[in-house]
Amino acid sequence: MKIQELLTDESKWCKGAVSRTTSEVSLSADHPDAVSWCLLGAIVKCYPATTTQYQIRCRLLEHLGLTAEDTLVGFNDRASTTFNDILDLCKKVDV
Repeated sequence: MKIQELLTDESKWCKGAVSRTTSEVSLSADHPDAVSWCLLGAIVKCYPATTTQYQIRCRLLEHLGLTAEDTLVGFNDRASTTFNDILDLCKKVDV
């Protein structure tokens, strides 16, 4: 599954946690009770292989023009980052 297929609407995306339950409890990205994910959590959920996760992170960072010191979590959690920013990025990188 691609990230853009997981994050189909804003209710499936979160900030400040890798993933959350319906009651906003933070938990691991692959937990069965997770209903929303940050960008990094969505990578973990959709691409279980660690090598693939690294490749996806690198592609997204490169597209954003970010360096190794920057993080996708930082981008996801910025006050100015919107759900549409995340979805547009995932569509452009085709993940």
